[in-house]
Amino acid sequence: MIRETYLLGADLADPVVSPAKYGKPGVFPPLLILTGGLDTLRHDMRAFAERVGADGGEVTYHEFAGADHGFTHCKPVETARTAITMIGDHLRVAYAVARR
Repeated sequence: MIRETYLLGADLADPVVSPAKYGKPGVFPPLLILTGGLDTLRHDMRAFAERVGADGGEVTYHEFAGADHGFTHCKPVETARTAITMIGDHLRVAYAVARR
């Protein structure tokens, strides 16, 4: 579905389309990667997080057990709240560092 909608006509090997295709992921700014334990993309996201870490990048990976794709926008509310709080905390630190 994604290839026929969001990525229609895109070069799937282009790192702009998929950061996982970037040759040196360790140079990315600190990453927060959140996924659901039922999300079909979780294996790709976990592998990407591991690759970033192996390349010297700073990455925080969290998989929410029992959650599917879009877990920040649906029940259980506790999972969504935790994820959104993690995102806010991550951005707060990122922007604090950027201001220095």
